[in-house]
Amino acid sequence: MFRPLPTYRLILDAVGAGVFFLVSVLFVTGLVTGWQGLDSTIAIVIGVIITALFSVALGIRRWSPTLALAVSWFAALVQMGFGLPPLVANLAIFGVLYAAAAYGTQLLFWLSFASSFAGAAAMTIYLVVVPLIRNGTPADGFDGRVTVSIASFVAASLALLLAWTVGALVRTAIRARENREAQRRAEEETAVEAERNRIARDMHDVVAHSLAVVIAQADGARYAAAADPD
Repeated sequence: MFRPLPTYRLILDAVGAGVFFLVSVLFVTGLVTGWQGLDSTIAIVIGVIITALFSVALGIRRWSPTLALAVSWFAALVQMGFGLPPLVANLAIFGVLYAAAAYGTQLLFWLSFASSFAGAAAMTIYLVVVPLIRNGTPADGFDGRVTVSIASFVAASLALLLAWTVGALVRTAIRARENREAQRRAEEETAVEAERNRIARDMHDVVAHSLAVVIAQADGARYAAAADPD
């Protein structure tokens, strides 16, 4: 669940998440104030909490892609549950999807792929379908609502899948590099083993020849000693 990372990467991710939070929180007040009749103070507090959650998800995306994806979904559900508008912090979703596809397990790889469509569907329902039903579109009618909803879903899916696809390409590059490294090590080990076998074979031949000479000389000495002890 947690990937070993160099200390400097953890620090960089933490600093990046902090900067992202500071920048995103500047826009919370302007985005949530007066949104659908929500109390401004409550909306701002919730907006700041959601921004913090998305910032945490962004900060741990490489250290724990699984946890980052879970935190992102939790923050998004809380955001929709309180009826808040889209926030700048929602951009963290793209970074989380990228990391899940690039560094996650095989299961998380496909879960993040499914999350792209699930997230697009959730955004379409929350931001398009519900407002259309609530406000009504007499001029467009039912067909207009369906067209707008489908177009919104496709656009959201493409945007989320773009981040996932980039992560998948990085994942492929990482796997290829690891395979090349494993092949290089295997070739080195094979070369070392071959050299070891050659040395053992040469030593065996030399020692065997030397032993044969020693045995022949010992036998000759034994026979010579029997005939001429001096």
